[in-house]
Amino acid sequence: MESREQRTVAYLNSHPKFLENYATGPNVTNEVFHRWCSRRNIRFKKETLKEMNRPWMADNLSGLHNLLISNGNNVPLILYELGYACAQLTHNKLFDVMIYNKNNAYFIDRTGNNVQLKEVTKEKRLPVYTKKVEDYFGVLLGEIHFYRSLTEQDHISINILCIWGSALIHYAQDIVSMDTVIMKVMNFAQKLTNADRSSLFLVDHKRKELYARIFDVGTQQDEQIKINEDGNEEIRFPANKGISGYVAMTGQVLNIENAYEDPRFNKEIDQKTGYKTRNILCMPIFIRKSVIGVVQMINKAGGPFTKQDQNSFETFAVYCGLALHHAKLYNQIKRSEQKYRVALEVLAYHSVCNKEEMNKLKSVKIEDDITELDRFEFNGFQLTELEKPLYVVYMFRTLFKGKFNYDEDDLIRFVLTVRKNYRQVVYHNWVHGWTVAQAMYCLLRATTIFNLKQVLIFIIILSTDERKFKKGKGN
Repeated sequence: MESREQRTVAYLNSHPKFLENYATGPNVTNEVFHRWCSRRNIRFKKETLKEMNRPWMADNLSGLHNLLISNGNNVPLILYELGYACAQLTHNKLFDVMIYNKNNAYFIDRTGNNVQLKEVTKEKRLPVYTKKVEDYFGVLLGEIHFYRSLTEQDHISINILCIWGSALIHYAQDIVSMDTVIMKVMNFAQKLTNADRSSLFLVDHKRKELYARIFDVGTQQDEQIKINEDGNEEIRFPANKGISGYVAMTGQVLNIENAYEDPRFNKEIDQKTGYKTRNILCMPIFIRKSVIGVVQMINKAGGPFTKQDQNSFETFAVYCGLALHHAKLYNQIKRSEQKYRVALEVLAYHSVCNKEEMNKLKSVKIEDDITELDRFEFNGFQLTELEKPLYVVYMFRTLFKGKFNYDEDDLIRFVLTVRKNYRQVVYHNWVHGWTVAQAMYCLLRATTIFNLKQVLIFIIILSTDERKFKKGKGN
């Protein structure tokens, strides 16, 4: 037998209009109604939360961290992940991200780690809330659209995430240049502490030196300036010298109120430049517990550097370390890429036959009719290294002359280059390739079932593939 509660629920299910009139009528106060709605929204969000795949809410975010680091210049991917994180944080399953590119608007569609831009062709339904994402200069990068209601706390969380996200996009665009990063660090350090001047020295652990490519003109010692391997001027001095050297070696912060009373301060620089150094704040920059750089700020306006200046910059130094490390790795990769390209050019030069080899082959006279090449049992081992490519030229000439227009010099160069790129291996070598070519020649001469034009194209493709990719592993 049904209970009274069950009968009531059954009645309400079968009379929804009665339930609506009761809930919105005078029998229910506004306070009670809003409390019901809040409980309904909380339950709905919890159910939605279970349905969503929530990588940004996981305990371990190392995978997403690596994704962002490795795609720092991929603005559409960063924007999409920003919107995805906001949606998960606010339990908002329905969202989309729009990016503005060259005065056009595109929706970002992501599949795996790849993103595609889909042009906005028609208006979607209006979002409940739109968050605009702007860069450092106020330029609109994109929009995140949410299609379900948000709480006041949701709005606060979205704003915080988008500020950090836009900062990441802004700095990621310039972080590839070490000099750009250094300039940003120096300028920000100067403004952060209200210093008159700032310098950043990087640590060369192999040479045990400090060096700087960007420095204030008039503050350096001329004898310290050297030309590095990239042709740029830089200052270098021993890592154990001076205030910067002490900070680099110990990893300790130095806040010196009176520079002339510190024995580590080099007064000669002031004497040469006429600049008066009063106080110094020197901070180490770490990456993986190792000092990679030192920032030195000189002459705070209005008095000595404070403990607050020191604490503020210590926080900033963490991000400086990441930026410098990333830029340094990028520079190393770019340098390796340049060396690789040079090596490829050298290899390409030595892999192509030279003019002397071609002229030498052209100077050798060849018979007009070599009948023994028409036999499958012909022994190519009896030919010299000069005769083999010459016989290949003869085979091409016999098969295709009069049927196709080609430059014989190009043909000779092609054959010699193919021979030059074969490896000296036991089986798949130049002799083996030549033997296969002679067998095909016999087949084409003995039959008429093949289209010679198609065969020629096929031979060229195979020969090119053999030379560039197979490296003597095929026919």
